[in-house]
Amino acid sequence: MSSDVIALSRITYQKVMLNLGWSTPYNVIAVPTAAGPFVQLGNCSPDEHKCTGDINLSTVIVAVKRTFYVISL
Repeated sequence: MSSDVIALSRITYQKVMLNLGWSTPYNVIAVPTAAGPFVQLGNCSPDEHKCTGDINLSTVIVAVKRTFYVISL
């Protein structure tokens, strides 16, 4: 019984670390890029199509992350 609990806690910890590994780059890069803060710097235009592309890219990131969860189960 206790070995099952320890195994479950290790798996849970690994999932938390995997989630942290995915969410940190996503929150640092994808979310601010989609919000368009670079418009004021002149590095991109306030084109809604570019922001839509960034949001769609985030959907792909989430789908890939989910695939890793399914594979690891």
